Amino acid sequence: MNIWLTYKPDALISEWRDLRKEIEDPSLSELEILEKVEHHFAMMPRGSRNIDYYTPKNWQSPWEIIHHKLYCNNAVTLMQYYTLVLCPNIDKDKIQIYLIEDNQDEYVVLVYDNKYLLNYFFGTVIDFQKNRSLFKINQTILKDEIPKIT
Repeated sequence: MNIWLTYKPDALISEWRDLRKEIEDPSLSELEILEKVEHHFAMMPRGSRNIDYYTPKNWQSPWEIIHHKLYCNNAVTLMQYYTLVLCPNIDKDKIQIYLIEDNQDEYVVLVYDNKYLLNYFFGTVIDFQKNRSLFKINQTILKDEIPKIT
């Protein structure tokens, strides 16, 4: 069952809160945390672009994304970003968001520690460096431009 298609927004927000609690487990490695986050958002529908990658200062909060069902590739990355930023076991300085272009589309992806790429192959954290030939990086999204949440 795909929770993103069947659950109401309040239930999805509860599921997201449960994920955030789960990844606070200090026994998890950084890679295990990234894999849990990637897996959680892998089934989020990817429709028409709802989040404009050129205006990060206007990006919606995770609660707005869920409540208004603003699902797209960019929303997945943004949900992953906010999830990791709120995780006490993740080094926020190692998180980077890039606007990439491949042979199918242009959208934002999350890279952790210049090693791990999320939201490229849905449900799988892949090696960023080994897969650089699959896409072109068009822009680095500055974290200072992304609205802060608490």
